[in-house]
Amino acid sequence: MLVYYLENYMAHPIELTKAMEKLLEDKDSIILGPKQLWNETLGDINISTTFTGNDISLGASSPPLVFETYIYTPGEDHEFYEYRENYSTYQQAENGHKKIVDMVKAAEKRSKF
Repeated sequence: MLVYYLENYMAHPIELTKAMEKLLEDKDSIILGPKQLWNETLGDINISTTFTGNDISLGASSPPLVFETYIYTPGEDHEFYEYRENYSTYQQAENGHKKIVDMVKAAEKRSKF
């Protein structure tokens, strides 16, 4: 089974057994998902971007989707996810996070009028 690790802002595929061996040798040698990269709280809305370490793309011919940004509101017993975007690269994830934060800020500003 392939998983992905994050090194120098790049996601790299690795066999799960090899990843576990690397972690046992030196736990700081690789970053396996999930790893939260950015988190913003705007009122009662949270926006989080995570390196998942797992490819959720729909096929081998498409690039791996190993980052995700989601909007959620905390609930009493669980969190309710309202929106999610997935990305292949660190740069896409960083830009996507900023875009969604700006989108939520603009929506909040419009709702105050």
